[in-house]
Amino acid sequence: MAGKITKEGVYQLFRSPSGQEVLALEKEEFALLEGPRGEEVIARQGNFERQQVLEMGEFIFVEFAENGDPPEMPHLFLRRNNHYIEIIFSGGMPTEDGEPREYRRGEEIGVEDVEDYLEALPSGSTVEGAGPRVGR
Repeated sequence: MAGKITKEGVYQLFRSPSGQEVLALEKEEFALLEGPRGEEVIARQGNFERQQVLEMGEFIFVEFAENGDPPEMPHLFLRRNNHYIEIIFSGGMPTEDGEPREYRRGEEIGVEDVEDYLEALPSGSTVEGAGPRVGR
């Protein structure tokens, strides 16, 4: 399945004064919620006030061709020290329309595993094959 890096940069996970956890990807901010169906994320316009920064690092967002069988969901990789946390969006990345999107946290994946896979995905290009997996 063809994958494409569509966004990359620096992320920040922080808590607002109201206790809301917010994921900032460069200049975009997303509120992390517990919804009726599980974990959800929603795009927010404007900036949240930062009370406490929980973590910072690099991020990479990879989308896959929609014609795969089965279709591969978009993946967000958040780098934490010597590994990445994989976040999978079942309905794609949220947009500014305020519609919540479900997500699930995937596995912790070694930096080498992710970087080996992404090495073939320079920004804007594609590569065939499923996303990185632990133990490859």
